[in-house]
Amino acid sequence: MSTPLARLLAMAYRHLIDGLHARLAEHGYTDVRPAYGYVLLAVREGPMTGVDVAALLGTTKQAAAKQLDAMERAGLIARTT
Repeated sequence: MSTPLARLLAMAYRHLIDGLHARLAEHGYTDVRPAYGYVLLAVREGPMTGVDVAALLGTTKQAAAKQLDAMERAGLIARTT
C-alpha cells in the first residue's frame, strides 16, 4: 500500500521546518516557533495590528498578543505606537 499524498506532503513540510529551525538555532535563534514564520512573512509587506495578526493566525486577539509579546522578547519584531 502506498503512502497517501497528503501524508507525504505533511512529512516533507515537517522535514523542511525542522531543517529551518536547526539553521536558525545555529545562528542563535533558539526560541522560534512555526507560527512566527506566518507573522514574519506578513509583516514584510508592512505594519500589522494585533487584530490583523489574530485574523492571520485564526486566533483570538489575546492569543495573538501573547504571540507578539514572545516575538518581541526574542527580538524578532519591534512594536510601534
